[in-house]
Amino acid sequence: IGFGNDMTSIDLSNNVNLIQVRLQTNNLAALDLTGLNSLTSLDAFSNGLSLITLPNSSSLETVNINNNNLSALDVSNNSGLLNLSVTGNILPTSELDNLVNTLDSFGTSDGTLNIAGNSGALSSASLTNYTNMEGRNWTIDIPPATAGATITIETTSTLSSWTPNLITNSGATLRWEV
Repeated sequence: IGFGNDMTSIDLSNNVNLIQVRLQTNNLAALDLTGLNSLTSLDAFSNGLSLITLPNSSSLETVNINNNNLSALDVSNNSGLLNLSVTGNILPTSELDNLVNTLDSFGTSDGTLNIAGNSGALSSASLTNYTNMEGRNWTIDIPPATAGATITIETTSTLSSWTPNLITNSGATLRWEV
């Protein structure tokens, strides 16, 4: 539909039979695909999108919305989704975990999930679902979260309380100065 045309808005609501939408490299801030239930593929990368509404459809298989300004993404109505690329957005940890958990709930195999380069990282809240997806041959471009470790610090100080002046972390080594 539009590649590099500097479009700032588009109304696709009267085009309900679209199968593919390609709107990459424009200046779209929002994209509403409600009602496009025949849509199988969406390319809307490099637009500056801060809001996107995907269709309520199991037909949607591929979504490439890399390099936008998305802080939220709902794919709960897209059970056919097999290729999702959202790298280079501002999705926080909770949204990334939700994407993994939702995609896993569909039970599909042989998919690709690209979520690197967002504001957040995966947490232990998605670890089981991540492992499930790997077992069904999904490719995910970032590693899963690891189970948290507990660090106990003991001191021989006679002070009733103390605050470290400097804490640095280098891999498995934690150093502090009092």
